[in-house]
Amino acid sequence: MSIRIIRTSAVALGLALAALGCQQPSQIDKTAATQILTEKEGQAWAAVRDRQADNFKGLVTEDFVIVSSWGTQNLKQKIADINDLNFTLKNFVFSDMNIIFTIPNDAVVTYKASYKYVAGGQEGEGTVNCASVWKNQDNKWLAIFHTESIPVKN
Repeated sequence: MSIRIIRTSAVALGLALAALGCQQPSQIDKTAATQILTEKEGQAWAAVRDRQADNFKGLVTEDFVIVSSWGTQNLKQKIADINDLNFTLKNFVFSDMNIIFTIPNDAVVTYKASYKYVAGGQEGEGTVNCASVWKNQDNKWLAIFHTESIPVKN
């Protein structure tokens, strides 16, 4: 084999390895991911409603954070809220759902949630504007951040 063929083969191998190292993460099926994320938002709210802390933990990362009009919570604090018998989420409905895929395997989900609850023996209802950030880790979507804000009434 000539030195020229060896050099050309070495260069080609180097370029191929460099290309493999620079590949973008695989593109996700946005239609399927939209359906999955819509379902997962509902599953998270249902876990709160049904006091299923373990189900909630399975939907979020360990460093999950919530920011709302009521303050900031980490996962441990949210689990305590789920188990708090002084608050019961009765039901909820989502509207205006929108999902933006920011980069492959990350998404921002925005929507409006209307809900009914019982707190301290008193029934109430509310509406919040919500946003969640989701990350697809090893083919599993997990929430890393959620925020809720009370809409301003005009």
